[in-house]
Amino acid sequence: MAGADGRSLRVSVGGRSAPRVLPRAVPAARYRLRRAVAAVALAVVSAAVVVGLGLVAGAAGEAHARAAVPSGTALVTVQPGESVWEVARRAPAVGTAGTDAVVERIAADNRLPVDAAPLPAGLVLRVPA
Repeated sequence: MAGADGRSLRVSVGGRSAPRVLPRAVPAARYRLRRAVAAVALAVVSAAVVVGLGLVAGAAGEAHARAAVPSGTALVTVQPGESVWEVARRAPAVGTAGTDAVVERIAADNRLPVDAAPLPAGLVLRVPA
């Protein structure tokens, strides 16, 4: 039965009568808070998915660029003032692969840093051909 507040009942359990309190209505402010938390959680999950897909796509693109660099090599002599990037631009493999991939390959094959610092003139490098 409803009590004076209209919210409690008396329930008979095992021959005893015990009060039972009904749940109160959830205020509208709590629903707004729940919706805001859900929206933020959805935004975070969406951002994580986008970043994850971007990383996967980037890794696939890098693998494709590495695969496009021919496995053969040629010897090239460094001219005065040239960096790895200038050597890569005049390498025969630039036509089949991007300059970035060729630079990485030259640096890896010759144990050089990938930067714009000039190389010693007359240095002989193995470059993709």
